[in-house]
Amino acid sequence: MDNKEYLMRISERVKEIRIQKGLSLYAFAKKMNTSRTQAIRIESGQNTGIGTLRDVCIALDVKLIDLLNIDE
Repeated sequence: MDNKEYLMRISERVKEIRIQKGLSLYAFAKKMNTSRTQAIRIESGQNTGIGTLRDVCIALDVKLIDLLNIDE
């Protein structure tokens, strides 16, 4: 799996967890102290920094390993 595909799978995982937790995209963005547009970028597979991933984990109340542990 190349980096682009791995990033896309992480993004899909973020969206899956967000939906499981019953958060709208707006509520998710608000918990991250960011815009809805940025939340859409995160879920669409755009490259994101480690700080943003940390914010995602805090907003979703998950550990980073929960996002990064993707079956290949």
